[in-house]
Amino acid sequence: MKILTSAIAAATLLMSAQAWAQTETTTPPATPPAPAAPAQTQCAAIAPAPAIPDGATANRRQLAEADTAYRAWATTAQAALNCRRDEANARLAEANSLAAQYREAATAFNAVGTQLQAEVAEFNAR
Repeated sequence: MKILTSAIAAATLLMSAQAWAQTETTTPPATPPAPAAPAQTQCAAIAPAPAIPDGATANRRQLAEADTAYRAWATTAQAALNCRRDEANARLAEANSLAAQYREAATAFNAVGTQLQAEVAEFNAR
């Protein structure tokens, strides 16, 4: 019976989150991992920037047109950037919440394993 309970304790120890977290890979993977897919966004795409004329050769009208085009582009580009910033901050908050939930669950998981090991040790001491 002591062998069985010792085996249970050993299996619990091996399966704990901390034991898995400390595992290291000593050989590199055969192929590099594929790059992550681009994140999906609900925000508008940022349009290509307008052409900016060469100040050394452009005339006043060309620079005025470039300024007008830039101002129109900058307004929509800034709105898209603000949307993406807000979206990224919301996803970061969600990720932080999930990480906190994970840490809480891992702590509870490890506590149960520790309790089982203590009870097995107490049983084996009889």
